[in-house]
Amino acid sequence: MSDDRHRLRFGLWYFDLNEVKITPAPIQRPHPPIWLGGFTPAALRRAVRYGDGFSVPDANREVYDRYVAELTKEHRPTDNVRFASGFQWLIVSNDPEATFNEAADHILYQANNYTAWLSRAGHVSEPVYLRDREHLRQSGIFKVGEPDTAITMIRDYIRNVPVTHYYSWTLPPGLPPRWAQPHLELFASKVIPAFR
Repeated sequence: MSDDRHRLRFGLWYFDLNEVKITPAPIQRPHPPIWLGGFTPAALRRAVRYGDGFSVPDANREVYDRYVAELTKEHRPTDNVRFASGFQWLIVSNDPEATFNEAADHILYQANNYTAWLSRAGHVSEPVYLRDREHLRQSGIFKVGEPDTAITMIRDYIRNVPVTHYYSWTLPPGLPPRWAQPHLELFASKVIPAFR
């Protein structure tokens, strides 16, 4: 590990931080990769200009292609594109119906709050709020499946969107972390090995 010290001056809207020490010192040179994310074209452009990778939930091929095109336009390398995405929600379960029922109201709460926040920020011109569990199921936002189903879903996704890093939310708001543990263990033991 390096014992170089890094100091930072970072101005924010409400704070001015001077001579902030970041520890531990980074091992990666010249620095750890800086990932930026967001939902908008401006966020994508910022990721190209200032970052080393782009993260956006539920991206499609068009978003990936725009990112690569913007990298090319800014004369940034495209031989090692770092692009992170995945399904908003994919929970792996041996009993998908029970898991859906346990988490659905929590996902509805989150999805509708995000819709409201994004709408107020001007990112959603025609907001669609999820009415109930059936509407949530039909929307496709919340996916629950057995390990083999999850493997197939992820394979299909990454065939279309060549992500270098796959992710998905795993703990619905309001549920205790212990709720997610068996689902994460199932994902780690049954799904991840299919991609090694």
